[in-house]
Amino acid sequence: MNRWILGLVAGAITVFLAVGCGGGDDSTTTAITKAEFTKQADAICAETKKKREAAVHAMDEKYYEIEGRDTATQAANGQLEAKLAEQMIDSIVPAMEKQLASLEDLGAPAGDEAEVSKIVNSYSSLVDEADKEGFKAMIKYVGITDFENKAKAYGLNCAF
Repeated sequence: MNRWILGLVAGAITVFLAVGCGGGDDSTTTAITKAEFTKQADAICAETKKKREAAVHAMDEKYYEIEGRDTATQAANGQLEAKLAEQMIDSIVPAMEKQLASLEDLGAPAGDEAEVSKIVNSYSSLVDEADKEGFKAMIKYVGITDFENKAKAYGLNCAF
C-alpha cells in the first residue's frame, strides 16, 4: 500500500512541477518584419474592402429595384437613398472595427512603431467618425484620405 501512496505523491509532484514551471514565458516572440507586416496589413485591408464593396452593391441593388417605380416613389428616392446609405454604413462599421482590431493585433516592425501607430490611430478616428456620424462621415472623405495617405506613405495598399 505504501508503494501505491508513494506513486500517487510522485505523480502529483510531477504534475505540479509541470504545470507550475510551465516551461518559461511565451512572450519571446520575434517582432514582425516590415515585409510581413505589409503583407498581412494589405490582406486585412483587402478583406474589409470586399465587405464594403458588397454592402455598397447591396445598397445599389435595393435602390435601383425601387427607382423605376411610380412618380411618388421616385420623389421619395432622396429619403430612401439616405436610409439605404445609413443601413449600408451600419453593416460596414463592424467590418471596419474588425479591421482596426486586426491591424492593432499585428504589432509593428521594430523601429516603425510610431509610424504604424499613426496609421492605426488615423484608421481608429475614421471608424469612430463612421460610427458616430454614419454616412455623413463617408461623404466628408477627410478621415478616409488621412488614413489612405498615411498607409500609402508607409507602403501599404489600404485604399478605401
